[in-house]
Amino acid sequence: MLQALAFVDPRLETPLEAISWCHLCRSGLPLPLLQQWVTGASGRRYRVDFFWPEFHLIGEADGAMKYRSAADVMAEKDRHADLGDAGHGFVRWTWSDAWMTQVFLGRIEQAMNAAARS
Repeated sequence: MLQALAFVDPRLETPLEAISWCHLCRSGLPLPLLQQWVTGASGRRYRVDFFWPEFHLIGEADGAMKYRSAADVMAEKDRHADLGDAGHGFVRWTWSDAWMTQVFLGRIEQAMNAAARS
């Protein structure tokens, strides 16, 4: 129980973000900033779940309730494109991804390596 306190952070907004953070803290990978504002190519600012500025990498923990309508999906598609046009890469994951810890962390590490090469 006391070990879990090392991973507590009030910026974590959902259980999926919390379990993701726990995996990241134990992984040895560089830790992201939490709940950061990032500027898209349009100049519009968006808050992202996880951000690794040194890799221009955004991590998004997508729970099932995040997109309740087609309008939500389209707004997220526009947000993703705007941030991508500003040079930011993305890694997105769901609950099932987060439980496959090595796959989840491997995707993040792969994105970091690709960003470091470019």
